[in-house]
Amino acid sequence: MSLVRAFIAIDINGSIIDELVKVQGIIASMDLDIKFVERENIHLTLKFLGEITADRINGVCDVMRGLKVSPFTLEVKGLGAFPSVTRPRVIWAGVGEGSDNVIELYRFLDSGLRKLNFKSEDKDFIPHITIGRLRSDRNVRSLTSFLINYGEKVFGSFTVTAVRLKKSILTPRGPIYSNLYEVKLV
Repeated sequence: MSLVRAFIAIDINGSIIDELVKVQGIIASMDLDIKFVERENIHLTLKFLGEITADRINGVCDVMRGLKVSPFTLEVKGLGAFPSVTRPRVIWAGVGEGSDNVIELYRFLDSGLRKLNFKSEDKDFIPHITIGRLRSDRNVRSLTSFLINYGEKVFGSFTVTAVRLKKSILTPRGPIYSNLYEVKLV
C-alpha cells in the first residue's frame, strides 16, 4: 500500500512571498548554515499529517469539509525563531491580525483528526510561516539581532479564502508540493 506525505495548509499571497524572499536574501548574506524554504513552498502549516494511506486521505477531506469559517484577513507580521531568537533553529514570519482565525482552524482540524487517530501536537500551536532552518550555530549572533529588529515588521495582509490538503514529495533538491483537496471558506 502506497503512502502519501501530507499536510493541511494556507497558501500565502505572492506579494508577501516576495517580501519574505527579500528577508531570506538578507539572512543569506550573514553566512549562516541555513536551508531556506523554496519560494514556491512558502505556506502556513495548519496540520502535518505525516505519511498516510490513500484511504485516510478521504477521512481528512471529510474533516476539512466540516470547516465553517468565513474568509478572513491574515497579516504576516514580524520574524521569530523556534525554540527562541537567542537559540534559533527554525526561522519564521509570524501572524498578526487573523491569528485567532488560524488558531480556530487549527483547533477544528485537530479535533476532527483526533477522531481519526491522528496525534495532537504536544506543544501549543503558534501560527507561523517557516522561511528557513538552521543546521548549525555558525554566525548565529548576527541573526539574533536581525530577528529582534524585524520583530514587528509588517510584510503585508491578504484574505484567506481556502484551506488546502497538500501532498509532499521529498527530492534531493527539496520537497515538491501539490494540492490534493481544497475547501473554500464561505
